[in-house]
Amino acid sequence: MKGKSLFWTYILFAIVVLIDLRTFGIHYDSPFDEFLFYATIIVAAFSFLMYSINFNLSSFFLLNAFFLNLFLITLEIVNGQRSMLIALSCILSLMGVIDCILKIGPEPKKRVFFPEPTSEKSASSDKDKRQLQSKKDAIEKEIGVSSLKKPIIEPYKDFEDNEEEIEDLKHDETENKTVKTLLKEIEQKAEELNQEIKGIVSTKHKPLAVEAEEINNIKEAKETEKGKEQDKKISYVAGRNSEYYHSLDCPVAKRLKKKRFYDSKEKAEAAGLKSHFCVR
Repeated sequence: MKGKSLFWTYILFAIVVLIDLRTFGIHYDSPFDEFLFYATIIVAAFSFLMYSINFNLSSFFLLNAFFLNLFLITLEIVNGQRSMLIALSCILSLMGVIDCILKIGPEPKKRVFFPEPTSEKSASSDKDKRQLQSKKDAIEKEIGVSSLKKPIIEPYKDFEDNEEEIEDLKHDETENKTVKTLLKEIEQKAEELNQEIKGIVSTKHKPLAVEAEEINNIKEAKETEKGKEQDKKISYVAGRNSEYYHSLDCPVAKRLKKKRFYDSKEKAEAAGLKSHFCVR
C-alpha cells in the first residue's frame, strides 16, 4: 500500500473534530460524553503514531475513533440537540468508517533475505582447511600412510576341475531321490489305511443307526398312545378364572387360552365350578 493512503482520512477526521467543537464545545452536559470526546481524539492520535509501523493497525484505530464519534453524536441527539452541523458530522463520520474499512487489507508478505558470503568468511574457511590439512599430514607422519589395496578377484573354478566335488553332488542327488520315493510310498500306504478304516467304521455304525431309528419310532408310538389315553380321560374344560366348566366340543372351551381339565362332572363341581349349558 502507498504511504499516504490515509492522508485524506485524517483530514476528514480533523474536519469532524472541528465540527464537534463548533457545535458542542469542549465541555459537555455529562461526564460520559466528555470522556467519549477525549477518547476519540486519543484513539486517533494512537492511530497516527502507529501509521509508520503497521498500516492495517493504524486504519483499525482510526475506524474506532470514527465509531466513538458516531456514538457521541447519537447521545447528543437523544439529549435533544438538533442542527445541520450534527448531521454533517454524522455523515462525515460514516464516510470515514467506510474509507477505513476499504483500506484495511492483508498483511504484505515479508521477503526472506539470505546473507551473501563475504570475503572474511571465505578467508576463515580457507584457514580452517589449511589447519585440517596440516593436522592430517602430522598424523600420517606419525602413523604412516594407509592406502587400501585393490581387491584381488580369484579366477572362477569350474566343477569339472574338481572330480571329488562332482561325485559328492551326485551322491547327494541320489540320496534326495531315494528320500522322495520313500515319502511317496509312505503317503500311499497312509491313504490306503485311511480308506480301510473308513470302510470298517461305516460297516460297524450302520446297524447302530438302524437301531437308533427303531428306538425313536417306538418312543414316538408310546407318546402318541399316552396322548390318546389322556384325551380319552379328559372330558371337561374350564378357564383358569371362570366359574363354569364346559365340554370339549363347546366353542367357548376352544377359545380358552389358560385351561383346567377335569375327568368327570363330580371333580369339576368339587372344585367349585358350575356346569355350562353345553354340558348335558
